[in-house]
Formats: sequence, C-alpha cells, structure tokens
Amino acid sequence: MKKQVTSSLSAVPSKDSYGNAVVPTMPYEGKKDQLQLTCTCPVDTSLTLIQSVFTHKNIYEKATTFAEADQNSQTCRLLQVFDLMKHKRWVEAKFLWIKNLPPYTKSEKMKRVNLFGSLSECFFEQFFHDSLDQNLLVTKSTVTTICDSEYCPKILPPANCFDIILM
Repeated sequence: MKKQVTSSLSAVPSKDSYGNAVVPTMPYEGKKDQLQLTCTCPVDTSLTLIQSVFTHKNIYEKATTFAEADQNSQTCRLLQVFDLMKHKRWVEAKFLWIKNLPPYTKSEKMKRVNLFGSLSECFFEQFFHDSLDQNLLVTKSTVTTICDSEYCPKILPPANCFDIILM
C-alpha cells in the first residue's frame, strides 16, 4: 500500500525586511506522556536548520519527489517532521525524528531520554544508508586547523563537517 507524502508549504513563514524567510526556533527539551527529553540541542539545531532550508521552494519540491519515491526514507520522515514544525507541533516533531535514534530506542523503561551528542549522531549519520543515496549525498570532511600564534596549541583537534546535497 502506497502512502502519500502529505507535507505542504501551506504555512509559509513570514519574511524579514530583507525578504528572507523567518523560521521560529524549536523550543528546548520536550515531554510526551511520561517520557522527558533532555539535552535536545543537537536535534533542535538540525531540525531548525532543515526547516529553514525547506522554505526554499526548489529544495522542498526536490525533497518531496525523493520522498514519494521511497516512503521509508529519512527524507520522507524529515518532510513529515517539517510539516509538524510548520504547525508548531514541536514535541511531536522531535519524537518523530528521534524514534529511530539509539538513545530513544533504548528508553522503553526509562522516563528520560538524554540526546546529548553531536549533530553527526542526531542528524547527518541518519542519511548515510538512506535508500535514496543516488539523490541524497552526505559528505563528511575532517578539517585540521593549525594555529601559528604562540597562545594556542600548534595543532587544534580535528573537526568533522557534514554537507547534505540533494541532487
């Protein structure tokens, strides 16, 4: 049975004085029934950024096409999350996104889910095995910064950078 992707751009965000879309920031933490989410910053940040990206019609339309091709994909779930966010159903959006993350799947008998981690764990790595990998490319780069000042270490710890590219 084929499900229909129902996300729409009906709740278009307001614009600032420069014509840029203004998207509300997702509130911190959340609670559903007796389950409390803590340290939600990585999830809040990544979903708020994606909410901003989906205000661009061409990106949104491309993601919708991909989601309709594979309704079990992360792209499809991300559009469902976006639809909840447009209607400020923040807690539902968070729970829909995290339901397959390890901290949540291990929480059956817990009353609290700690989402402390990186954007990599809570967002980008979810796309590495997406069945739409021919259309959705996640790239990972490691950047090593060298500081030539006498006040800092010569080599700073490497930092990972991720990009999601819809092709």
